[in-house]
Amino acid sequence: MDDPLTRARFGESLNGQWRFDEVDGTCRLERSPVAYGTARFVTTLSGEVAFELVGVRDLLAAGPVQLSRVAPAWHPLYPLNEPMHDLHHVTGTGVSAADAQATRMLMDLYAGFHQVLHNPGFYDGGSTVQVQISAINFRAAYRRFMACFQRTTASLASFAALDRSRVLFEVDKDQLSAAAIPRLQAIAKLVQADPSVNKVYIDGHTDNSGAERYNQGLSKRRAQAVAAQLQALGVPKVKLVTRYHAHRYPIASNSTVQGKQQNRRTTVRLARAAPGLAAN
Repeated sequence: MDDPLTRARFGESLNGQWRFDEVDGTCRLERSPVAYGTARFVTTLSGEVAFELVGVRDLLAAGPVQLSRVAPAWHPLYPLNEPMHDLHHVTGTGVSAADAQATRMLMDLYAGFHQVLHNPGFYDGGSTVQVQISAINFRAAYRRFMACFQRTTASLASFAALDRSRVLFEVDKDQLSAAAIPRLQAIAKLVQADPSVNKVYIDGHTDNSGAERYNQGLSKRRAQAVAAQLQALGVPKVKLVTRYHAHRYPIASNSTVQGKQQNRRTTVRLARAAPGLAAN
C-alpha cells in the first residue's frame, strides 16, 4: 500500500472563504488551504501585486515550485489541468511570485480556475506535495482587494508628486510664504490618508551668504517652520524629523541671484515603511 505521505495533497472545504483586509496601507487578499498554511496576495510599494504561500511547515523540496491552473468539475473547461510557470521557493520560508505571475494567478482565480502548486517533498525523494488554492468564493473579496489596489495606486501617484517637495524662502527669512501653504496642505493630507508614510524628513538649507554658524541657525528655523506648519495641519509630531545643513548642500550655483534663490529652501522627503510579506 502506498504511504499517503508520498502523495500529500492540501486543499480545503467548499465553504472556505477568501478574506480581504487593509493593514497600514497594504491591501491583502488571503485564503488558508487546510493543514498547510496561508496563500496571500498583497500590494507593494511600487504599485504592483505580489503572491506568497507560507506553510505552517515548509514541506516542499528545494528549488522552483510548479504552478498549474485546474478547472473544477463545474467549470466549462473541465477537466483542464494546464501547467503555467514555476514559482520562486526559498526553503523554510515559502513560495512567492512577483507582479506579472501574481497578476496572472489573480486573473485565473477570477475566471474560476483553481491554482495548484506541486513539487517533490523534502522528506522523501519519491514524494510529491500538492497545494490547491481554491477559486471558490473568490470574486467578492477580489473586488474589495482591487478597489484598495486602485486607492493605493492613486496614493503612489500623489506620493511621487509630493516627495522631495521644496519650500523656498526670502533672503534671511524663515517665515513661510503664502505660496508654500497649498503644497504643505497636500503633503499633510497624503500623510494622514496613507498610514504607510511613517516618516517626513524636513531638511533646512541656506545660500552661502553669511557665516556658517548663522546659516546653521537659519536653516534650523526654516526646517522648524515647515515642521510646525505640517503639525498644525494634522501630521503627527512623531513622524516629523527636522535636520538643518546651513549652506553645505547647494543645488544651484551661489554665484547668481537665481541660484541663491533655489538654495534658500527646505526639502520635504517622505518615507514609507516596507510592507513585507508577513506570515500572519
